[in-house]
Amino acid sequence: MNAVPDLTMTAIKMVVALVVVLIFVIALYYLVKRFIQNPISNENEDSIKIISNKYIGIKKNLCLVEVPGALLLLGVTNEQISCLTKIEDKEIINNYRSEKKIEQKTFASHLQKMSSKYLKKNI
Repeated sequence: MNAVPDLTMTAIKMVVALVVVLIFVIALYYLVKRFIQNPISNENEDSIKIISNKYIGIKKNLCLVEVPGALLLLGVTNEQISCLTKIEDKEIINNYRSEKKIEQKTFASHLQKMSSKYLKKNI
């Protein structure tokens, strides 16, 4: 006589095993994140910022980079990076920073704008 397997107990054992494995993976993730430091990061992570990229061709772009005391316009290709211009004028840099702060949008405002477009289409 073949005994009918108890599918309920088998499903419960499978779910419990899955939960144990997930807890182990999450715990391992937090331990690794906490104890292994990023060797590349330094104290002043905001010292170099890529402001914007503008693609002008295949594997060719212009990149605006902010470094302490200057703005750099770089030409980037597959083979090389060239400094096209360097802006060191404090007044221009301060004007650019003030404009940049005004232009910054929050994720919530962007999400609201996108969802309003979607809702208008469906109505």
